[in-house]
Amino acid sequence: MKHRRIILFAIINLMIIAGYSQSTKYSNSVTTDVTICETKIDITFGWYTKTPWLNSNSFTGPKSAVGIRKYYVSTDYYKEIKINSANGLSESLIKIPYFKNRQGSRDEISNINIWVQKNNKKQKIKINNKLLKDEPLNDSINQLTYKIDNINAGDVVIYSFNQRSALYAGIPSIYFQSKYPTLKFNLKVAVPTDNFDVNFIPIGSDDLNYEKSEETIQIREFDENMKSRYYSLKCDVVAVELSNLEPILCPKEGIGIKMEVDKVHY
Repeated sequence: MKHRRIILFAIINLMIIAGYSQSTKYSNSVTTDVTICETKIDITFGWYTKTPWLNSNSFTGPKSAVGIRKYYVSTDYYKEIKINSANGLSESLIKIPYFKNRQGSRDEISNINIWVQKNNKKQKIKINNKLLKDEPLNDSINQLTYKIDNINAGDVVIYSFNQRSALYAGIPSIYFQSKYPTLKFNLKVAVPTDNFDVNFIPIGSDDLNYEKSEETIQIREFDENMKSRYYSLKCDVVAVELSNLEPILCPKEGIGIKMEVDKVHY
């Protein structure tokens, strides 16, 4: 198989901008009370075989709609948030939104890990499940929240988790910059080429260009006994790597990428 390594340089004009000084203000509503030191998002596809998902909360459709496989999207999230001032302390609250409807279908959230870095010393937080709150935001979105005690300006809050969703057609748009400046951003999406056709649509900038490569990666499968194994499959891979972004050269808020599943091949 021919492999093509991709390097995606997005938003080139963000990297070097002459004439800025330390007094330069951020554009739009961007604030420096909080800095996103690093964000990593790794998206892969997988599937359940046969029928175990018929009896789970991941599927609410009629049995007549059953095929051999039920696809899902697995997303690993990682984020480092530095609290720069007392005004940013509210952002130390861990927030994990996920899909959940009245019929019982929901995303699966697992492997939640939280760390706090104080004075360059990183310590893992033991999660108290009694403090992990699950509250509805609307009819289809819930949010897990976790409050960390004794956070001060200068501390860094770090967290990671996995989100597994059966809504492969509803992959959320990914934004590289939002209210708070992001210094480093990594996104990798691996889509099995024999199973899906996915469109990648830039949001907010004509300078956002990318290429796709073909790579062989490991796709996870769950059988009827919920045991898992991995298959090597050819995938289209899209990657974004933005690093060493000076916070004072803050990029435009709302730049990102949207992923739309065009076709699914069963």
